[in-house]
Order: sequence, then structure tokens, then C-alpha cells
Amino acid sequence: MLKANLRQAIHLTLAIAALASALPAAAQSAAPAAELENIVVTGSRLRRPEFEGPSPVIVLSSEQFEREGFVTVYEAVKSLTQINGATQDEQYVAGFTPNASAVSARGLGAGRMLVLLDGRRVTDYPLPYNGESNFVDIAAIPTAAVERIEFLSGGASAIYGSDAIAGVMNIILKKDLGNTFDVNVRYGDTTEGGGSSTRIQGVGGFNRGILNVTYAAEYMKRDPLYGYERSFMDSVQDNPVEALRINTRSILRSDALDDLDGDGFDYLDPGANACAPWPELQYSLRAGRGNYCGRPDADAQQTIRNERDRVSIYANATLDLDGFELFGSVNYFDQDAEYDSNFDYWFPIVSDVIYNTNAGPDSTGYEVLQRFILASEIGGREARVTTEEDRVLDYAVGFRGGLFGSRWEYEATYSHSDYKVENAARHLLNPEVEDYFLGPNLGFDIDPEGFGLPAYAVNLTRLYSPLTPQIYQQLSAVGRDEADSSNDVVNVVLTGDLFQTPSGPVSMAAIVEWGTQEYEITLDPRTIAGDFWAFTGSGGGGKRDRYAGGVEFGVPLYDKLRATLAGRYDKYDDITNVDDAFSYNLGLEFRPTDTLLLRGSLATSFRAPDMHFVFADPSGYFAQVDDEYWCRANEPGVSLPACSRNPANIEGESQGNPGLEEEEGESFTLGVVFQPTSRLSLALDYYHIEITGLVIDYPITKILEIEADCRLGQTASGAAVDVNSGQCQSILARVNRTPVDATDFSEYIDLVRTGPINTADYKTSGIDTSLSFVQQLPTQGSLTYQLNYSHVLKFDTRDFAGDPFENSRDDLQVFDFRSKMRGSVTWQYADWTTTLFGERLGSVPRWDETGRIGTHVEWSGSVSYRFLGGAAEASLFVDNLFDEEPPEDPSYDTYPYFSDLNYDPTGREWFVQLRYKFGE
Repeated sequence: MLKANLRQAIHLTLAIAALASALPAAAQSAAPAAELENIVVTGSRLRRPEFEGPSPVIVLSSEQFEREGFVTVYEAVKSLTQINGATQDEQYVAGFTPNASAVSARGLGAGRMLVLLDGRRVTDYPLPYNGESNFVDIAAIPTAAVERIEFLSGGASAIYGSDAIAGVMNIILKKDLGNTFDVNVRYGDTTEGGGSSTRIQGVGGFNRGILNVTYAAEYMKRDPLYGYERSFMDSVQDNPVEALRINTRSILRSDALDDLDGDGFDYLDPGANACAPWPELQYSLRAGRGNYCGRPDADAQQTIRNERDRVSIYANATLDLDGFELFGSVNYFDQDAEYDSNFDYWFPIVSDVIYNTNAGPDSTGYEVLQRFILASEIGGREARVTTEEDRVLDYAVGFRGGLFGSRWEYEATYSHSDYKVENAARHLLNPEVEDYFLGPNLGFDIDPEGFGLPAYAVNLTRLYSPLTPQIYQQLSAVGRDEADSSNDVVNVVLTGDLFQTPSGPVSMAAIVEWGTQEYEITLDPRTIAGDFWAFTGSGGGGKRDRYAGGVEFGVPLYDKLRATLAGRYDKYDDITNVDDAFSYNLGLEFRPTDTLLLRGSLATSFRAPDMHFVFADPSGYFAQVDDEYWCRANEPGVSLPACSRNPANIEGESQGNPGLEEEEGESFTLGVVFQPTSRLSLALDYYHIEITGLVIDYPITKILEIEADCRLGQTASGAAVDVNSGQCQSILARVNRTPVDATDFSEYIDLVRTGPINTADYKTSGIDTSLSFVQQLPTQGSLTYQLNYSHVLKFDTRDFAGDPFENSRDDLQVFDFRSKMRGSVTWQYADWTTTLFGERLGSVPRWDETGRIGTHVEWSGSVSYRFLGGAAEASLFVDNLFDEEPPEDPSYDTYPYFSDLNYDPTGREWFVQLRYKFGE
């Protein structure tokens, strides 16, 4: 690997030199442009006058993303073209983190972009994404305090340590506002109904000579938005497949031995009067199957945007004691949220099919039962909503000063970040709900066919009678889970110039760092005991310490060529196999003229295993799989989808793996920046990222494939397999099956144990382009154009070393965007400011995997007017101007009938805002 990295570094140097030598003479002698903006650049600890460096950094100011119509930091971050991965958010109410907001940079996953707040690490959201890994909840960062967002492309572990594989997101908070106070009030609503919001912000500061204070406070209240409030997802009639526009089976009895037309169990007709007690239910018919009690809008009863009530407070202070400065900052976030997963559903969990001794003459007795519990039975939706309380505290204190006549600067900081989550959700109780609908178990040897099924004298009156809120209270209980994560860091940074050369000073930055990270998930004891019907959780907890030291050098090779070199050593003290990691970074900047920059970077990076991947307690899950062993053994030559046993509903178990190692990454960028005038800037950058040993949950399909090979002694292609090998013994221990006997349930999959392993490899590359242009109009003010575009050229993955790489970029099962574009035009004239913003999302696969659906474009706009001498401002913002719905997919036959991992169903949303600024 080291030789390969050195070769890439040589290629990087030669490429920049070749580009430089190819420049025409006119470019070499071009008149100098205005200097680039002098700001602190994410990705380096060195002091530098230029904004553009060896690695591309995208900057999004708070003024810009407000003009573009974004209300939260999460919405603004998600709009960046480098954030192209499909992720679960609050639409995914059945997931593990429906109240948090994760993003995936470069499609590499929710946790492989390092998120910083003012250059400091923040703690992870304490609940695991998809029940597996950790990530930073960007929604917990208050909008009022944000000055700008910076995104550094590529690896940066040599500067920041673990997690900086796909890039670094640095959210810079406001400082040095002088003696001012800015207050604004905003109200918003959606044109289709639901989701109205109110927000109040106050931002200000005061400067008293040696004391400088900045503060911000924000309150936001937002109403929930339900699926039934959107016409394109409020009913089964929205299903693009006409044959599946079938009312949800809210109350259903099926005869498991009665399949007259061969397309599935036939329904036992309850009669029209059986559905009458529920005004929501209809006496419904499914052609070829029979009648039942159903409703067309059952799936739409869930929230698609959570109710939120939150307060955030931020303060930053510096005390200048004649060159020695004390500083501190605090950020507090408090949020109460509610969401409705619409999960009040019951079937006999003891067995998919039961024998009903009270079946009656129209049934063979072998029945499948299904019963939804409706909001009207339990006292309304509020009786079943999940409530969550989020509390975030982040603070830092430190001091800084100068050495040797201010040629060197030092800074020492201690920071602490803590995130607490408490949620409460009502669940059905087991066995109470089973006893209520089924009655006592009469045994497993009563059914006349001898299938060994549990037998019950089912109380059909209860099945077809509404519950009361009192009965629901007896059949359910509120489960309360708590989770907490924290991160503490102490670092000391020294920066300055080592010595002067004819081409400029050689600068250096050194850092020493100590950190500790902890998390704990405490599940309700009834969840652990299995008292809640069909509900599991993922508990766990652990701690890790780390120590790090690093250096960075800025070396002017001659007056137009500058090199940056950085190296960092991280030492981990925990139970994993990480131990230590060394990462380095090489950057080159060639400026043949004042208007042109050629740049490139080569970096290694790493990611310590997610805490939950390491420390997760055993937890259960349910899945639908193909039983490869049974099908290959009993139905040879039959494809897995056509096998009579598939798909099989199974129970699984997952647990953390203390033996995990770090993921290792390499990244390479090469680009050009052209700025002929201070009003025009163009940039084009190529990136390439590789990750090896990526941690994934051992795929169930792979476990069952290897299990079949081991049990049968050969692969599906006929290659011999040694059942006594270490891999076979490990895999066979992961799969439990029922005993071999003469029943139809012989060798059923009873349990599959999975868990995280270091096994996958990813490779991705693409291009980022950006344009910024300011046009001064003769008498009508100015126009500002902003354009960003990213395109994935390659994304190859494999789950196991030795396997061939697969093209995931074009894989019809991968819903990441292959391209994204964002752009805006802002017109400023006198006291008026108007912005038109557009976002183009690339194509995604069709649900039936036969092709792709087209690109999706949405427009937003804003207009603001300043008055009272500029102290006051009134604004109107409209998001999704043309009320665009998620793109249609004629094959998406599952609710909500569009990819909720990619698109927002909110529709047009408008806001009015009034702002007034006191002071300077």
C-alpha cells in the first residue's frame, strides 16, 4: 500500500507540473486579479492568506442558505452536491432513528464524514442508525448560531483523526458581532395542509474593550405532517400498479388449506355487518381471494414529518488580557418531538398458521389471522404516538496567546459534548394481546392433519368487535428507553513559521490531543424480557480513550509552488483490535499566475469502528430470506425465487464484535481554480476515494449461501467445500434449524446470528465543479450567480476480499444519486433582494429494477425588502415553488409509492419573516 501511495504522490506532482508547462504564454503573463478572500480554511491548521488550498472546500454561508429557502442546517447540508447518499430520516418512522437526521457524503454511509462544530468534534447521536452504526445528528445544530458551513472533500485524518474518510463538514458559529442585536420572527405553512411552523431568533453581541460576547437564541414550533395530508400518498388508489389498489386488510381471517385458484390463501367472509362498527372500515373484496374488513388509507395514518418543539441557546466569549486570551463557548439544544409510526398491528406471533377449534363449517380450521388496531379504538392518535426528548450540551473553554514576538501562536482547548435521548412508545403486550384474541393454547397435537400447530378456540367476537381505550390500556404499556453519548477532548495546538526561504516562510502546526468517548443505551426491561409483542431493541454501551499527536508543514518550493505535508499518529485504548493508526496528507498548489491555481492532494485516512458495532448487546430482528440450503437439497434445479419454501420468515440475532479493526481509506484529488477577476471564480476537481476493511453487518444472504455450501459439501457451481474448515464451522454455528423429521416443518431456519465484520471494500471517483459570478448592472443593481455540480464516475463495491468488484453506481438496487446540481441567481437592487434557487437530483432506479426514473428538479425563491434605513427587513420565502411531487415510478407498488430515502413529500411551503436589527 505504501508503494502505491508513493506512486500516486509522484503522479500527482508530475500531473501538476505537466499542466503548468502546458499553460499558454498569455496565461503566464495575465494581469493579476484581486486577492482571494482571506478566511480560515477547513482541512488545515496552518495560517494562510488564501481561501483556496490543495483540497477543495465548499462554503455555504448562512445568508445564502436562508435566501435559498432552507429552514434548518440539515436541509442546507443535504442540498450540497457532495451529499448524494440515500439515508433514512423522519419519513422512515419504522426505523431506529426517526427523530434524527443523517447524511451520506459520496454515498459512503452516514458515519464516514467527520462533523465538526467550530473545528471541534461533537458527540454522536446515541441511538444507532439502522440499529447498527453511529452518526452525528445534524438537525441538533441551531440555525441561529451558524455563520457558515464548510465541506472539505476527501480524507483528512492526518489533521483530524478518525472518521474523516469521505470528507469533513465544519459548521462555523457566529462571533464578533459587535454591539448589535438582531431579532427575527418567521411563520410558515404548507399549501397542501399540515406542518405549519413558527420560529423566533435573537442574535447579538457586545464588545466592552477586553470582553467580546456573541450570543444567539432560537425557538421553533412545528406541527406534524401526516401521509393522509398529501393527495399522492393518502390512499391505496395512489398505487401505480392498478392490480394492487386493494384496501389494507385491517381485519382478516384466511384459510391456509383453501387456495382454490392457486394465488394464495382464500379469505373467510366476515359478512358486511362485521365491518360496520368501525366508520373507517369498508366491506372489501380482493378478487380471487374473498371479502374482508379493510380501508384504503391505513398506511397514510403515519407521520411523514415530526412534530417538533425546540429551544437552542448559544454563547461565545473572549477576554483579551494584553495578548493572552481566554475564551469559551456553550451550545445547548432542547427538543421535544412526537411521531406516529402507525404500528398497532397484531397476528398470532406464536405461529404464522394456527388451528382454530372454533372455526365453524366454512373453514378447515387452519387459519391465518390479522388485526389492525385503529386510532378510533384507543382514544385517538395521541394514544399511540412516540414521544422523544433530546438534550444536547456542547461547551469548550481554553486560552491562546503568542510566543517569540507573536511569530508563534498557541491554543489549548478542553471541549465536552453530550447528547441525551429519552423516548416513550406504547407497545402491545405479549401474552396479553395473544390471550385476548386467541384464548389459551390448547396444545400442539390437536390439529387433525398432524402439522403440530398450536390450537386455540379463537374468540371471533373479540376479533370483530372494537376495542375500548380501557381495553387497549390493559393490552399495552409504555416502553421507555434512554440513550446517552458523550465526547471529551483536550488539545494543544502550536502554529508559526520555522524559518524564511527566498520563496517565503516554512510554516508548521503541531497538535497533541487526548479524547474519550462513551455511550450507553438503556432499554426498557420489558423490551429485553420480550414482554412487548413483536418488538425488539438494540442496547449496548462502552468507552474508548485515544491519544494523538500530529504535525503539519507548509513548504514554499518556489514562489509559485507550495507543498503541504501532514502526519498524525492516533493511539486507541479500548477492547477493539485498532490499537493505533498513522495517517498522512500531501498537498500541492501551483499558482502560475495570480488568476490560476492548479492543485492536488493525496491522503490516507481511517475510521475506528462504530461504538455500537463494538459494544452492542444481543438484539433480535425479523427478516424474510431465501432458504438456500433446503432448496438446493430438496428442489435441485429450481431457482431460489421459485422454491416452494421461499420466502421464509425468520428470526435473527445480532451482537457487537469487540474484535473489529479500523477501516482504512485513501483519497486523491486533482483540480484547477480559475479566477480572472474578483467577480468570477471557476473550479473543477476530480476525486478518488478507496476504503478497505469497511465494517458491515455480515449479510444474511451470504451466511445462508455459505451454510448451504458447507452442509452440501459443494458450492452451487460444484466446487468442493470442506465442512471442517474454520469458515464452515463459524458459519454453521450462526444458523439454527429445527430437527429433521417427517413434518412439513423439518429443517426450518429457526435463528440466524449475524453481526459486524471488517470485510467490504469500496472505490468511488467523480468530479465536482463550481461557478461564482457577480454581474454589475448599469443602473439596476447586481446579479450573483452560484452553481455547483457533482457527478459520480465510478462506485465499485465488494462485500468480501477476493470477490470481484461490482458496479454499484449503476446497480438497480442502489438508490444513491449519481449526479446532483444546485444553483441560484440573486438580484440585489436598492433595498430589494430576490433569489431564485434550483436543485436537480439525478436519476434513481425503478422499484422493479428494470431501469431508472428521470431527474427531479425543484425551484425555490425568496424576496426581501429593507426599510427604516436598513434596520428592518421583511421577507417572503417559498420552498418548492411549483409544488412538485416526488417523481413518479410506475413500478413502485409499495407505500408510499416513491423512494422516501431520496425525496421530500412536503410540497410547497411558504414563510413570512420580519427582522429588526438594533445597534451598529
